[in-house]
Amino acid sequence: MHGEWPAVVAVTTSRLTSLGSVYRRQIQALEARLSQATRKNDTSRQHPAAEIAAFVAEKSALTQANNKLREENADLRDEAEEMRAMVEVLKAQISGRRGLVSEPRASPLLYG
Repeated sequence: MHGEWPAVVAVTTSRLTSLGSVYRRQIQALEARLSQATRKNDTSRQHPAAEIAAFVAEKSALTQANNKLREENADLRDEAEEMRAMVEVLKAQISGRRGLVSEPRASPLLYG
């Protein structure tokens, strides 16, 4: 039985060495993934601040553009209302006439 021990120890040692290699590769792979995740996490912590700043700047620009357009729209509505009023005045001036030329005056010779 003692003669078998060296063979058993050699097989066990070989198997343990092999398992150790597998575990080392797994540990290296996990360490690489952890390092990559850490870098990605550090980078993503920097980006939200930049993204938030860009979003705030864009929101501010859009708000200013919106306010400017609202003012221009109000001005255009006022101008349209003024134009409508002028059209009504012109219609009132024209409604007393028949056609483009006013009616002729009565000749003093005919009624004279």
